Amino acid sequence: MSRLAKSVSFVFLAILLSISPNIIAIGQSASNWDIRVNLITTLETPDAMTLKVYFNVYEDRTGTPILNVDTTSAQVTLSSSSFVAEGQFKKPDIPIYIALVLDSSGSMGGAAQQLQEAAKLALNNTPNNSLFAVIQFDEEIKLIQDFTENIPAVSYAIDRYQVSNRGTCLYDAAYSAVESMTKVSAGRRALILFTDGKDEKRDGSVCSQHTYQELIDLATKDQVPINTIGLSTKEANINTVELQSMAASTGAFSAIANQDDLAQSFTKIMEALKAQWMVEAAIYPKRGQNNAMLTLNLKDGSSLNTEFTVTSNTDYPGPPSPVAVQFSGLLFVPENQTYDVQLTMSSPELVKYIKISIWDTKGGAKAAEYVFNDPVNFNTFNIPTDKLTVGRDYQMRIIAVSRADDTPYAISRDNR
Repeated sequence: MSRLAKSVSFVFLAILLSISPNIIAIGQSASNWDIRVNLITTLETPDAMTLKVYFNVYEDRTGTPILNVDTTSAQVTLSSSSFVAEGQFKKPDIPIYIALVLDSSGSMGGAAQQLQEAAKLALNNTPNNSLFAVIQFDEEIKLIQDFTENIPAVSYAIDRYQVSNRGTCLYDAAYSAVESMTKVSAGRRALILFTDGKDEKRDGSVCSQHTYQELIDLATKDQVPINTIGLSTKEANINTVELQSMAASTGAFSAIANQDDLAQSFTKIMEALKAQWMVEAAIYPKRGQNNAMLTLNLKDGSSLNTEFTVTSNTDYPGPPSPVAVQFSGLLFVPENQTYDVQLTMSSPELVKYIKISIWDTKGGAKAAEYVFNDPVNFNTFNIPTDKLTVGRDYQMRIIAVSRADDTPYAISRDNR
């Protein structure tokens, strides 16, 4: 039998079956609140994807951002899995780049001073860790101030805003501003687009080379919310529905104002940018596009949810098991011609029994099976050899079965 000890080889495998909690049906009982996603970032690591969702909570009838959101928990659920990832609800951890894109076409002549005063007043209430750029546009686009944290410099740039006697290339200006956002360092992004007109030249013809839909498609792809402020006067010719749709389609806010309300409108948009939140979670998506749902559970017992998509280059198997089994050794016992299998286990109190089965590697048939109840942290399981044939190779498969529901855990694997 000593020859048997040298001739039988084992390959150790763990059958990977995971236990996941059931998805609980979620109802949105906060009657008039909703979630508006601003930005989604992902980082793929070997073990999981780190997901960060940046968003506002707002009152859906008025579009007013909610400044204080009291939550008890947050979760992210993927439709491809029943696993519910617990998320951390907190303030954003990256800067926000805000471009003030200001209409300087001829129709703005009577409101230029009010616009400057309102925009400068809003600078007294900016989000933390924010950088501003100032752009003016008519039929041309002019960068007055590039992104800076220096608020006095931004205020001075607004003072240099000048009205011309030209048309309004609205789409081109916003399109160019969105493009410029892709060149900044990693961070949140936002446009505050102000206009008193629609996209047209002085003669009424179309001004921009880009279309409304091209603008929306680019802003959506690059995750740049376009907040809009429309000045409504007798002389103005704004497209209110289009400005509101532009904001809603890109995850932003909109305000329509007269000259006396301009300061209030700028303040509303700035408050929305200040009232952003984030949820961070470790998730396990499949390769490709995954449908996901963010859920916020509020202290009043209600919950909010919103859907989005996540794209992954990695096919993650799932979360690590609470039970891990590591092979520690295989010793031949000559006195009784058996093998001692040494296993180290974490959380053994969760395991009802260990099942070790021996399979013929070439034939594919199961040669023997043994069950060991109530394992501990350090285990030695004795395996007889009476059912094994000298000179053949065998595979050893190890399963840890849950004490709670008799389901196999996804345990770690050690091949020898």
